[in-house]
Amino acid sequence: MLAVRAMTGKVPGFAAEPFTGMCAMKQGGSSKPRLRIARLADESLLSLGRADDSLAVRPPHWQAVAVRTLMEELLATHTEQLTRLRVWVTLDVPQSEFVLADRQLLSRALAQLLLNAAEAMPGGGGIEITSYKGIGHYEIEVADNGQGLTDDARHRAFEPQFTTKPGSAGLGLALVQRVAQAHGGSVSAMNCPDGGAAFTLRLPSQSRQAAA
Repeated sequence: MLAVRAMTGKVPGFAAEPFTGMCAMKQGGSSKPRLRIARLADESLLSLGRADDSLAVRPPHWQAVAVRTLMEELLATHTEQLTRLRVWVTLDVPQSEFVLADRQLLSRALAQLLLNAAEAMPGGGGIEITSYKGIGHYEIEVADNGQGLTDDARHRAFEPQFTTKPGSAGLGLALVQRVAQAHGGSVSAMNCPDGGAAFTLRLPSQSRQAAA
């Protein structure tokens, strides 16, 4: 069975904005970015799932989405594969949090971030999923404890067809960016000072009104 640690507490002592997850909380440390390019997830990734061959994203169908419930569904879907890869997950998203979004598109984007994190740890490891509800925005961070990204990979991670994995189409993270943009949001990548990388999906709280 996939090991999932359930957490619902807020990050202690945090007050600054913008928030970029548990990884960013530690970014002020002295650790330097790791110098190996993490392989990027796409439709060919280890049979965990398949990205669409096209990066086309339809206009969002807006609804209130229970983020924790959605993440639990994604983890349940991929339990067998993640267990085989020796990946454990810490889910720190309160049950009470909702975001205004297209549930299907958000699910696709979060699945890609989950798969990307698993692929960054071919020998197994941990994934931490955290959230933050800020003023005018909502953020979901997916962090792994792999070996991190080079500066080039970090800056080019969301380019279509950019990948370091032979035979890969490199569409997974580009798809995440398209979904974020369709919601009026963004996605970013960073290295964690203690190792690994984190990807943060940021959605505006007023995205429905802005798109109307």
